[in-house]
Amino acid sequence: MLGNTTQLRMRNATGVATKRLSLAKKHLGTPKEELVFEEILKALWGYIGDKFLIPQAELNKEKVSEILAGKNVPEELIQLFNRNIDECEMARYAGSAMGIKAETVYANAAKVITGIEEKIKA
Repeated sequence: MLGNTTQLRMRNATGVATKRLSLAKKHLGTPKEELVFEEILKALWGYIGDKFLIPQAELNKEKVSEILAGKNVPEELIQLFNRNIDECEMARYAGSAMGIKAETVYANAAKVITGIEEKIKA
């Protein structure tokens, strides 16, 4: 039974992340644009945690970078993942004063998930 749950979590990781990104997209250009960054963070961390079975308490950029490098994910994609996490956190906590464009972060998050998915399926 536990194996089935684990497999299901891994298999559904992309779909769950896609739903979160769709929710983020709905907030683009609205007064609640900070929710874009919150949903992107949830999508990225959730995707990585589910796809590679990393407990939430152990999710951090260093561990993720190490795991992705071990899966032969290109360094540019790993850096883009890390930059997206940083930009989302800055935008959420520092506000719009940082000049971070939600549309760009959204597009990069989708690119990261798609790129990782393509690489690990190849």
